[in-house]
Amino acid sequence: MDVSPAVIREGARQGAPPRMEDVAHCPICGEDRLSPLFDLPDRWLGVPGSFSYKRCVGCLTVLQAPRVAAEDIPLCYPKTYYTHSEASSQPRRPLAGLRDRLRADVVRAALWSNAPRSILGSLLAHSRVVRERALALLDELRPPKRGAGRALDVGCGSGELLAALGAAGWAAEGVDMDAAAAHLAHRRTGLPVQAGDFRFLPLPAASFSLVVLNHVFEHLSDPVVTLRSLSRLLEPSGRLVLVFPNSAGMGFKSFGRDWFDLDPPRHLVLPPPRGLYIAAERAGMRVARLRTTARAAAMGSARARACRAGRAAVIGDVRPTASDRLFASCEVAFELLRRPAGEEIVAVLENERRLEGAQAA
Repeated sequence: MDVSPAVIREGARQGAPPRMEDVAHCPICGEDRLSPLFDLPDRWLGVPGSFSYKRCVGCLTVLQAPRVAAEDIPLCYPKTYYTHSEASSQPRRPLAGLRDRLRADVVRAALWSNAPRSILGSLLAHSRVVRERALALLDELRPPKRGAGRALDVGCGSGELLAALGAAGWAAEGVDMDAAAAHLAHRRTGLPVQAGDFRFLPLPAASFSLVVLNHVFEHLSDPVVTLRSLSRLLEPSGRLVLVFPNSAGMGFKSFGRDWFDLDPPRHLVLPPPRGLYIAAERAGMRVARLRTTARAAAMGSARARACRAGRAAVIGDVRPTASDRLFASCEVAFELLRRPAGEEIVAVLENERRLEGAQAA
C-alpha cells in the first residue's frame, strides 16, 4: 500500500467510497494507451464504489484506472481483512504421526541438516512440491546451503510466512502498513515486526540476504519506484522474491471479470511476466528466475464461480469441486510444458550491480 504512516494514523472517511485519482500512463512501461476492461464492485469486503480496470496496450499490464487515491487506501482494508485473522487450527487426521515424522525428515534434508533422517524422507525431499509443502515455503525462499542471513517480509500481515521463514533458519523480521496486523504478527511469531511503510522505516541499506513480497506487489501504485527502494535493502548477493497474481495466466483468461485476483479495489497493478521484466529493468534490477505456480488454481476457480453467481463472501464459504480440481490440473499441465499459465507469478530479482560484479570477476 503506497501511502505514508501519517495517512494510516489519520484514518479516513469510514463507510464512504474511496476517492479516485486519474491514471494517465501505465506505471510499468509508461504507455498512455490503456484499453478498458471492466467496471467492478468490491465483491469480497463490500467497500462502496465501482472500480475500473484497464489493460496497457504496450506491456499488457492490467491496472486500476482511475485508481484509489493514496490518502483513501486505508478505506479498502476494513477490520475484516484477512491480515487481522488468527491462524485456524486444523483437525488431526489419521496417520498424522507418520506424516509428521516424514515431514521432519524432508525438512532436515531440504535445509541440508546433518541430523539423521529416513531414506524415504531424503528421497521425498528431491521433489519441489514435497519440499515446499513440508517447509511451508516456496523453493525461492529456502535458505542457501551456505547458511541463512537476514530476511525481510514486506507486508507480513498476521505473520504466517514470517513464522515459516524463521523456522527455516532465516534471521527473519517483518514490516506491515497495518499496525494491528504488525502487532498480531509479532505476538504470533516472537520475531521483530515494524508497523509502517518500509520506505520510511529505519531499515539499513544493503543488509538483507532476502526480501520477500508475498501477494503485496499488486497492492502498490508505483511498482518501479518500489523496486528501486527494495533494491537498496539487498546485500550484494541478496535476492528479492515477488509472488503475485498472474494476469497472463489461465485463470484470468478463463474467468475475466470474475477472476477473484482482480480483487477490486485493493489490487492496483497486475503486470504479466513481460511487464515485470520491463519494471525490473527500469528499476536497475534484473529478473534472475521466473515461473508460475498453480497451487491456488482450484480455489481460484471456486472463487470465480462464486463471483459469477453474485456471492460476496467468497473466501470462507466456497470449497473446490471436482471441476475446480480439473481446472487446476490443466494449469499444472501447461506449467509442465513451460507455459506461464499458473495463477501466481514467482519471480527472483537481483540488483544489476551484482551481475556487473560477477562479470568483472
